[in-house]
Amino acid sequence: MSLPSPECPSSLPSSTACSNSGGRMSPYSPPLRIMSSRDAISAATVSSLAEGGGANLLKVAFRSSCDAAALAEVACWCPKLRHLVLPANGCQSAVASIAGGGVILPASLRVFELKACGAAPVKSPAARARAAVGHNAAPPPCDGKVNDCIMRGLSSVLLKLPKLKRLVIPAAPQFADECFLAGAESNIENVRLLGSAENFDVSALANLPQLRCVELKDARPQHLTSFATLCSRNIQRIQLCGNCTDAAFVAFGGLASLPQLSELNIKYSDISDAALQALANGECHRSLLILKLEQCPNLTNTGIVAICHGLVSMHTLHLRHCNGIDNLDGSLSFIPNLLSLCISSKHVHNSTVDFLSTASPALVQLDLSECGSVEGNSFTSLQKLTSLQELSLSHTRLTDFALSALADTLDIHKLWINYCRNLTATATSLLAKMHHLQLLETSGCCFSQVVTQARSPITRKKVM
Repeated sequence: MSLPSPECPSSLPSSTACSNSGGRMSPYSPPLRIMSSRDAISAATVSSLAEGGGANLLKVAFRSSCDAAALAEVACWCPKLRHLVLPANGCQSAVASIAGGGVILPASLRVFELKACGAAPVKSPAARARAAVGHNAAPPPCDGKVNDCIMRGLSSVLLKLPKLKRLVIPAAPQFADECFLAGAESNIENVRLLGSAENFDVSALANLPQLRCVELKDARPQHLTSFATLCSRNIQRIQLCGNCTDAAFVAFGGLASLPQLSELNIKYSDISDAALQALANGECHRSLLILKLEQCPNLTNTGIVAICHGLVSMHTLHLRHCNGIDNLDGSLSFIPNLLSLCISSKHVHNSTVDFLSTASPALVQLDLSECGSVEGNSFTSLQKLTSLQELSLSHTRLTDFALSALADTLDIHKLWINYCRNLTATATSLLAKMHHLQLLETSGCCFSQVVTQARSPITRKKVM
């Protein structure tokens, strides 16, 4: 649950999708837009689909294996193709055909993904039993070693596609060595590196002049610093996961010096308050709009106070399971433009909820899921947030009394109350008062089936 972020265009229009979880597919009449299979798709199947309307395909995902012949059919029959997904563990011949010029990818391609794809989800007890003894096991993760020469040839082809905006590839050293050296002609704006980037020199990405968004895991601080120095004018969004330390922020020319950085997402990291203080005092202190921190155990109240004072333009703040932050009261009042807030922590108490109700009156989205220390009736204070439209209280002690107060005063559009065990069947009549409710999640509540029958127009899907 978050406000729209400045990402590169990679979404497709809503359309009819054809998904195959077995080994057989039959032709579909137009408008066929998406084809995805967890099993091998033969060249004959692709050709048959094209004859039945597949020429309008916008996305094709080979999630198990793909040979050169099948890919050639896709390239031939899908002139409008925008999104192509290939499995890194089963596409050697297909990748070689692209690199060698045997397959000409459509000039319309906007997103290319070369990624490790697992097997289909195991659902039945018998299937789970077979999986437990080694049957139906997922393929091993991609190590980027399809073939160095072929991968370099592939990159040179991809970088010349005129409309390609997003690239998802393994974080293999050969890409850093040569693959991005010809990037001056590329229009790529978004790069996601799969797997550990510890041995990948991300400063090579600076050769992509249009690069705006980067997603990395376990990148070395010195590489991040070099990258930030070389790409300082363009980078708007960064997602870091895993081995990321303060050195990437506090060093001269580090990530805090990016003047256009508008979104920063950090997960499972060892950064401390020093990194947040560098952000608050760095070049990005006016441009940073969205900050998301998840499972960063070394962060404390000092770091939160620093960003609340320094990041004057921030409108979205997510703090998920950063358990070193044990007192938010008084910090958030210094963010005048805060519209979206997520706090999932055992340290959120009744006083925190009361404080939010007065300190952040402009909130549109609020996520307090898994805040189990808050007493159920204390959520009634949220009725003061008159602009609130999206609310998540899943896995909390929410009561019928608090829900009634919220239903009477707030115009909620999206509500998540999964596994709120204190709610009773009375909640169904309370939810009926929310006339503008568009999305409702009640998994794990005693009245879930009743709500589904009583309010069928509501969209019910798991999003959190």
